[in-house]
Amino acid sequence: MKQDSRVLTSTSSGVTINDLIPSSTYCCLSNLPTGLLDYLNDLPDSIRKSLVFRQIFESVIAESTAQDEPGAPPIIVINEIDDEPTPPWEFFYSNKLWYHKDVPPPDYNKLVGCDCIGECNPTSTTCVCLRRQKNLWPDGMQSGFGFSYDENGILKNWDETIVECNDLCQCMGKCRNRVVQQGRKVQVNIVKTEEKGWGIFAGERMEAGTFLGIYSGELITEAIGESRRYMLYNEYGRTYLFDLQGNNYVVDAFHVGNFTRFLNHSCAPNCWMKNVVINEHTKRKCVLALFTLEPVEENQELHFSYFGSLDDVRVCTSIIPRGRIEVREDIVNGKCYCGAPNCIGTLFPHIIRDNQDSGDEGGDEAEVLDGERHNEGGEEMGGEGDRMADEGRETGAGNDMQMDT
Repeated sequence: MKQDSRVLTSTSSGVTINDLIPSSTYCCLSNLPTGLLDYLNDLPDSIRKSLVFRQIFESVIAESTAQDEPGAPPIIVINEIDDEPTPPWEFFYSNKLWYHKDVPPPDYNKLVGCDCIGECNPTSTTCVCLRRQKNLWPDGMQSGFGFSYDENGILKNWDETIVECNDLCQCMGKCRNRVVQQGRKVQVNIVKTEEKGWGIFAGERMEAGTFLGIYSGELITEAIGESRRYMLYNEYGRTYLFDLQGNNYVVDAFHVGNFTRFLNHSCAPNCWMKNVVINEHTKRKCVLALFTLEPVEENQELHFSYFGSLDDVRVCTSIIPRGRIEVREDIVNGKCYCGAPNCIGTLFPHIIRDNQDSGDEGGDEAEVLDGERHNEGGEEMGGEGDRMADEGRETGAGNDMQMDT
C-alpha cells in the first residue's frame, strides 16, 4: 500500500539516517574553514586597501554563490564615495547556517517528506508538506494559494511560518515549494553610501514577494547569544545577532555570513524577514529568509526595519506625535538616516508615551516602548549600517509546535 509520507529511520546496514545527513544540509561550525581569511588578514595594508582586494572579495563571493546558489547573478561591490575597496572583511562568506556544537543537528529520524511525483500540487489532498503548511496558514488555503508561493516563486504568505519541501521529499528539485533552497535568482550589489556605510542595492527590477537570500550565519543558543551580546558586541559597538524569538536559538553573522549582513535599516522598509522551515521537523530552528515587501526598482536600496515585526513598525511610527523620543547617541544607537517620510529619527527608539495622551487610564504614569533591535551592519562604528540590532521577531503561532503532522 502506498504511504503518504516518508519517515526514514535506518538503512539495511543499520546506519541511521542521521548518519547520512548531506553536508549541504548540516554545516558544523567546528568545520568552518578559516585559512583564507587568516591569510588575507595578514596581508599588508597596501594590498588590503587596493582594488585587487575588492577583486578577491568578489571572487570569494562568486565561489560561495556557485556552490550554494548555482545560476545566481554575481554580486558586485561598488564604491563611488571614497577609496575603501570592500566592506570590513572579518567574516567567512557563506549562504548557509553553521551549527554551533551546542545546537543539535537536524533530526532526520523525525523529519517527514512528501511522496509527490514531479511537482507538488497546491490543491493536493495527500501532500504532507501542504498539510503542514495548511496547519500554520489556513487562510492561505482558503485564498486558493495552497503553498506559500505562487507558480512563479513569489511569496504570498506574509502571515505565518513558511514550510518548504525537504531532503526526504520525493518531489522534483524544481518543485514550486522549494524557493528558498533553490537560492537567489535576482541581482543584488554591495554599495557604499554617503551616510549609512555599506548597503545592499537592487541590480534589477523586482516585484513584491521576491526572494533575495537567507540571513546566514552561526546558529547558536539563546544563552550564548546573550553572553556575546553583553560581553563582546556591546563593547565592539555593533552586533549581528538575530533572535529566533521564542525558539531559544539565535543567528549570529559576525564570524560567518553573506551580503544580508550589510542591509541597512529603514522606518519604511521594502524588505522583510520570514521564518522558513526546510530540513527541520520543528519551527524552532528555522531559516531566516529575506523577501521584498513591495516592487523595487533597479539601483534602489534594499532595507528592512530593525524594530521588530511589521506591527511594531506601524506602532513605533504612528505614536510619535503622541510620545516623547529619547535618542540614545552612543555607539550602537544613534540617528537614523533612512530618509523615509515617517522616519522617527533614531534607529532604536526609546519612546515614552503618556497614558493620558493615548486614552489609557493611569494618570501621569508613562509607558516606555523600546524599539526592538534586529541587526545589520556596514562600516565599523560608522553610519547607520553598523548599528546592528539585537533582536529579531517573526510572526507565527505556536513556536514549539511539532512539524511532523
